[in-house]
Amino acid sequence: AIDPPSAILRLAGDDRQRMAQLGPDEWLIVSREPYDPGNALDGTRHALVDISERLLAIGLQGPAARTVLAGGCPLDLHEDRIEPGFASRTVMGKADIVLECLAGDSFILHTNRSFMEYLWLLLVELGREHGVKTT
Repeated sequence: AIDPPSAILRLAGDDRQRMAQLGPDEWLIVSREPYDPGNALDGTRHALVDISERLLAIGLQGPAARTVLAGGCPLDLHEDRIEPGFASRTVMGKADIVLECLAGDSFILHTNRSFMEYLWLLLVELGREHGVKTT
């Protein structure tokens, strides 16, 4: 089980399982295996809803990552404002996303399945002018 993050807009956990606190009473749990909260949520009123079929994720990393994101995201993406361990709901172009900063130049963008193609094409277009290659 993962202990919840220490504050809103923060991540806790590791590459295998992590939890983002997106609001006072909203968390997103990302796990490579079925999530078992164990005792982590004891004494807390909660509901766990599996949305793994709804959300998809894109990773973006490298020296141009923040610049590419800034082309479509209204957040101040300067490294003094968005550090590793940051997570927030925001938009990228017209797509609602959850943005996670895993390292200085490493990000994960989660979006609804219906927006994935749009988000991918937007990132490819924004990245093209900065020499970003897709894999």
